[in-house]
Amino acid sequence: MSLLYRKVIEKTGSIGHVLVRNHALSNGLVDGKLHLHEGKKIKDRSMRCQIIDREVANAMYCDFITKFKVSSMSVENIVHLGMDTDSYQRFLLMTSKEPEDPIQSNCMYDFLTTTRNPQVMHQKFIQTPTIDQSHVWQMGSFHDSPSMTKGSPLRFCNRCDEIQFITSFEKNRILRHSAGTVLKDSNGILLGARCSGSIGVFISYELIYIYKQMELHRSFLMRGKDVANVCANFVVTGLKQDLNTKLKMSHSPKNSKSAPLEMEMRSKLRGIFMKHVYPVVKLEFGWLFEPINKWLEENKVTLHSNFVSGVTAGKLFWPRSHIDQDVWFTVLVCLDYGRGVIGGGDFGFGSVGHVLQCTHGDVIVYNPTHPHGTTEFDLHANDPDSGRIFFAFFMKKNVLHADLLSQAMVNRVGVQAINLS
Repeated sequence: MSLLYRKVIEKTGSIGHVLVRNHALSNGLVDGKLHLHEGKKIKDRSMRCQIIDREVANAMYCDFITKFKVSSMSVENIVHLGMDTDSYQRFLLMTSKEPEDPIQSNCMYDFLTTTRNPQVMHQKFIQTPTIDQSHVWQMGSFHDSPSMTKGSPLRFCNRCDEIQFITSFEKNRILRHSAGTVLKDSNGILLGARCSGSIGVFISYELIYIYKQMELHRSFLMRGKDVANVCANFVVTGLKQDLNTKLKMSHSPKNSKSAPLEMEMRSKLRGIFMKHVYPVVKLEFGWLFEPINKWLEENKVTLHSNFVSGVTAGKLFWPRSHIDQDVWFTVLVCLDYGRGVIGGGDFGFGSVGHVLQCTHGDVIVYNPTHPHGTTEFDLHANDPDSGRIFFAFFMKKNVLHADLLSQAMVNRVGVQAINLS
């Protein structure tokens, strides 16, 4: 960057620095202008692509999903892609738990709960949920479920069918495993596993600090149409697909004053994942992720960090059992704050009736295309300063396509100049 250009950026203050960062994260296509499209002025942050760009991106995207069929590839299929031999040997030494008493397929969209005793099956909500993002249900206000409101007020937002159900396990049905657990289905597909390593104390504090900063500057995030949001808060950062242009863009807060801090938190998250979270994952699951990282590197795909396109953080997050529109496995980090939780708050796999017990610092790898969800929390009464946060590091399907489309467009039109005026 030239000295003259640096001086221009300095004069624009934080807005200029944010624009430069967003320009870099978008493959050089965000130029700070509003573009005309079909005679109407709309808030596009870059030019629109053409058919030839989409054809190039579609071909590369098809190559990826053909090689990496996350929903149906068995462990053996993935190993044949090329692996980290040492990590695979460690993986084979992990304890494997076979499914027992699977939950029926028609329960895959139910809430999974662990704290109700005696067992309760298919109880409808008495109180209708809301889609209002600002509405908070106060403690004890739900007549049926969710029932964890005794410890903290919750937001319940729902875009899908308002009729919700709950499914509970008896207390002695919850599977409690020692460190290092693998769950596979009958076809050998890896559903989820807990790494034998965990996150250290110092990094835990850093992640909780980052969450608090994200919560300050990012509003409550709605989920998709298939998932009801039940949590104290749910925030996201990283990369996304722009709704208008379908190109790769950065998540940005609406308030420009908080954008520099948000960028700092995003950079911290990237560093923590690369230096502290992924090494724990790679120890036993390098064979699972290194083929993906190699493909991304060969095709010059740049995401948030390695295979991660975005990061969500859910405080007391208790969704329905659901599937996600992701293209590869997700890494989940469990963090307790205050006194943590009394019980529940584990990670359930509804299609096979398994639950992985979660404790502070746990790192879990799971298949996002198979039913999964967090179990109900049993919280310390009237103690809003205690609970659990889950960080999810994922690879979103539309963000991968957005990066490929952005690459194709840059190859055709070049990197766009930034307009700082």
